[in-house]
Amino acid sequence: MAPPIVKRISVKNFCKFDELDIELPRVGLVLVVGPNGSGKSTLIVDSVYWCLWGETVRGSTPVPYGTENRKTSAEVVFEVDGVEYHALRTCHHDRYRLTWWRSDQPPTEYATSTKSQ
Repeated sequence: MAPPIVKRISVKNFCKFDELDIELPRVGLVLVVGPNGSGKSTLIVDSVYWCLWGETVRGSTPVPYGTENRKTSAEVVFEVDGVEYHALRTCHHDRYRLTWWRSDQPPTEYATSTKSQ
């Protein structure tokens, strides 16, 4: 089995980001630059980690303070052995949902009772 290749990261109301959608190239290097505290690790590491496992690497909440009534989401699109997969995690009013699907199949949604399920 080939290692997964991350193709796209999308976040809404996630930590410092109102909305951001990044397409990653299939080949080559990606360089993310910015000053300390600008959200480089949050975007690349925490968004993927929260989307797939339900918690950030630092253990903090991805929902920005004062925006609890807005939906928070992170979606990661990745490819394994030529098959594209999507993972979408959302939080709205303390209700967490995880949705997985292959691009050639319908989505399966899971309601999770805590952020890390």
